Amino acid sequence: MSTLLGPPQASAPVEPALPSAGHGGPRRRRGGAASSLLARGEPMVWFTGAGLALCLVMIIGLLAFVFYQGTATFWPGPLTQVKTIDGRT
Repeated sequence: MSTLLGPPQASAPVEPALPSAGHGGPRRRRGGAASSLLARGEPMVWFTGAGLALCLVMIIGLLAFVFYQGTATFWPGPLTQVKTIDGRT
């Protein structure tokens, strides 16, 4: 079976592009008070943490509810003894 691609061929070396003269060099990010909290993503970190905490509280609450309801199945309830007129218990 023959391949469709064939043998690899040599290509010309690629030179890195030079920055254009209009920019004056690489751009720098402005930091500090000029950047907003949403741009940095900090509120999303807090929302993720709050969501995780809420989920953990709901899971623990569900497990506690199931445990509370399940104990009634295995906990013995009060027994009632009935005596009939002829003396049988």
